[in-house]
Parts: sequence; C-alpha cells; structure tokens
Amino acid sequence: MKKIFLIAAHKPTRALQWTVEYLSQFPENTIVIHYDAKSNVEQLQLPDRVNIRFIADPIAVQWGHFSQIEASLKLFRYANSLNYDYCFLISGECVPACSNQMMDKLLIQNQGKDFVHFQQDKTQMRRLASERIRYRYPSAFFHRPRSIIDKLLVYSHRYLRHLWFTNHSAKRNLTGLTELYKGTSWVTLTQSTVADMLRFIDNNPALVKSFEASLCGDEVFFHSVIKALPDTRFVHNPKYQHQALRYLDWQSGPQFPRHLTPSDIGKIRSGTYFFARKVTDDLSENDFEHFVGLVNDKEEKL
Repeated sequence: MKKIFLIAAHKPTRALQWTVEYLSQFPENTIVIHYDAKSNVEQLQLPDRVNIRFIADPIAVQWGHFSQIEASLKLFRYANSLNYDYCFLISGECVPACSNQMMDKLLIQNQGKDFVHFQQDKTQMRRLASERIRYRYPSAFFHRPRSIIDKLLVYSHRYLRHLWFTNHSAKRNLTGLTELYKGTSWVTLTQSTVADMLRFIDNNPALVKSFEASLCGDEVFFHSVIKALPDTRFVHNPKYQHQALRYLDWQSGPQFPRHLTPSDIGKIRSGTYFFARKVTDDLSENDFEHFVGLVNDKEEKL
C-alpha cells in the first residue's frame, strides 16, 4: 500500500523523531511535515531519506485557530499532487500503535473506505459543531496559557456572544453543507476522497471564509465537507473502538486528551489502532521505549 503520512508539528518531540524514523524506512511510505513557521526547523534531527518532505511555505499555527484548518489544507493539497492509496493526518505527538505491515493489512481489509471518527451523540455533536462556527471567537480564546484578562474575556463571551459575536458569514456561506458534523481531526483518507474534498472546497470558497473566526473549527470543517461528498464510504466496524483507529483518552484527564503513559500500553495493544496520541516529552526515555515497542504487535489483533 502506498501511504502518505501528513504530520502537523511544531516542536522536535521524541514522538515526531521516532514516528518519522520508523515509517520512513519503508519505501512505499512518504512523510510530509508541516513544521510551524514559529518554530526552527533546524532543531529537527531526522533521517536523511528521500521520502521525507517538508511543506515549503508553512504558516504560524495557533491552537484552536483557523490556522489549523489552513495548515491541514496545505498538507492535503501536497498529498493531492502525489500518487498513493491512503493518507494519514497525524500530529507531532502521535506514535504508531502497530507495525507498518499491520497498517497495510488493515487498509487492505477496508480498501476504498475512509477512516473518520464522528462524535457519537448526535444531539450534542450538532450543538457543539454549530457553536464552533455560529459565533466569532476573539484572540483571547487562542492564547496558551491564558492571562487573567483572557479568562475574563472568554467567560464574558459566553453571555455576550448572542449580542456581539454572531458570525454572520457562517449564516450566509455554508454552501453545500446540509448539516455540520464534528469529530477528531486525525483521519485516514483515500486519494479519491482527498481529491473530492479539495474540489468541493475550491468550488465553495465562501465556505472556507465562514470558518475564519471559528474555535477549533478543524474538528468540524473537514468532517462536514467529507460527509457532504456523495461517493464517500466510511469504515464502520463495531470491533473498532475508534473508527479512525486512533487511541486517545478524552475521559481520564488531567489533560484532554490525556498525556499517555506506559499504563496505556495494555489498552492500546488490546485494541485496533493505527496511532496513539498524545505521547509527550513528559515521559522519561525508558517510559518512551514502551511506545516504541508498539510496532511489534501481534497478528491476533486482526
């Protein structure tokens, strides 16, 4: 299987180093990295391999900001210029949760289908998806960490947004979308779906503009467009804990998603996943080695 791994990264994590080092050793794989314009790409120490490429004109990305949509679009557009079977959108804090061979087997089993995880609770999903773009979100929402003034502005927004922060562009320009959908940004798509998605976006330029003032709009934008495509077929396997085959813990905290530790290894191995996140540099080198070992998984998982 010809695979492209689209990586959105902003710092030289061990997870990024290991993921690129492992996946790039297979000639059928291409690694494409969008490295945040605010960061120094010279800090990266990656293998010198022809199948590792960088987006030449990266943008400065802010958490939750429209720039996340822009960065993902750059990655998808780059992939669209290549020939492949599947592309994976991952972050610099993702690590492979199975071997390259296992990935190929899972893709072959589900060939022609897209791995996209939609939020399950439809009522809550529609409400959250709508709120992400119905209002304009000022810069205080995107600051990390937030100052006291930022926190006051975010709190005030909850009560004043109906009066002063309605996104009129979103009301007018959701062209072609019958409904909004929400889910995890990290997806695995066929080449035909990526091409159809980009064609849809290019044919509806006002749609992109309606997301410019959104909050975490990347979790709504791509899912809603993909759902609007007439020929898309999604993986739906009740044996999969996550239909995009990503291991994420949104329940335990204290971070959301939680920063993974070796205590998660058993749960990752017992399920079927392409990648696990977030694997941060909070881990010691010895603890990180537990995640390196995930590529030595067992055939019984299939």
